[in-house]
Amino acid sequence: MVERKITWNEVINELRDGDILLFKRLHRLESWLIGVAGRGEMSHAEMAVRWGSQWVSVGMDSADGGRALGLAKLVRWYPGRIELYRVHAGADRARMAAKWMTHLLNQDYDHRSLFRLQWLHAPVLRLLASFCPRLLRWAADDKANGEGGPKHCSGGVAWSWRQAGCDLVPNLADPATEPNDLKRSALCDYQFTLYP
Repeated sequence: MVERKITWNEVINELRDGDILLFKRLHRLESWLIGVAGRGEMSHAEMAVRWGSQWVSVGMDSADGGRALGLAKLVRWYPGRIELYRVHAGADRARMAAKWMTHLLNQDYDHRSLFRLQWLHAPVLRLLASFCPRLLRWAADDKANGEGGPKHCSGGVAWSWRQAGCDLVPNLADPATEPNDLKRSALCDYQFTLYP
């Protein structure tokens, strides 16, 4: 994939509700571990949402939980570290996904979900789960996870899109979805990398 660099002033007219924002690994241990465990360079996911006349990035942050930050501010904080992906699902579904994403605002981040995700990457635990499939049922079955959406970044993005009628990562439950799973989704296309 060839990087398409675009500045904030150029991007404003190209943004759409529901666009997925994937963050490259930052210089923090947590970010590095998520990227490595997910077998890729992405360590965080959020969604672009038009909020009145402003564009915000809505997501689940490990420190703050569900929150919305001005997208222009994030681009200044992380120049060249945010890639934008667009889902092939139409404008109506994209607006619906953005609406569902805002339901996660002010909810607490579920740190246990990250611990559960580690089960998917631990070979010995995966071997044990092969003898007792119920241990990993939550990773393949969205119905096993109840309603209300996963309380971590990429799970929240996947859940919002599924609520809008588009399963970005089939055969993988929303709580088991990682940022790099979204990047590899056949329904998501890279658009550009954001610069101030």
